[in-house]
Amino acid sequence: VDRLEDLRQMRALVKARGDVPRIQAVDHGNAWSLYFWDPEDNRIEVYLDTPWHVDQPYLEALDLDATDDEIQAATRRHVQGKPGQKPMTQWQQEMAL
Repeated sequence: VDRLEDLRQMRALVKARGDVPRIQAVDHGNAWSLYFWDPEDNRIEVYLDTPWHVDQPYLEALDLDATDDEIQAATRRHVQGKPGQKPMTQWQQEMAL
C-alpha cells in the first residue's frame, strides 16, 4: 500500500468481518506490515515500504494507533545501529550495481 492510513483502513476492514481471529501489525524495519489469517487459515500480508533498509529477519511490534510521525520515529530508533541499517535509497543503489 502507499500510506500508513491504508494499513489502518485494512485493519479496520478485516476486524469488521468478525471471522478473522488473528491480526498482527509488525515493523520489519524496511516495511510496516499487517498480517492476518483468513477463515481458511491462509496468511495474508499487506505492507508499506519504509525509508530504511535493515538486514532481515527483523521484527518489532507496530502500533497502528500511533500517528505516522510516531511510527516513523519509533522505526528510526529501532533500526539505528542494526546490521545492514542504511537509507533504502542507498541499499537500492548498491543492489543495482
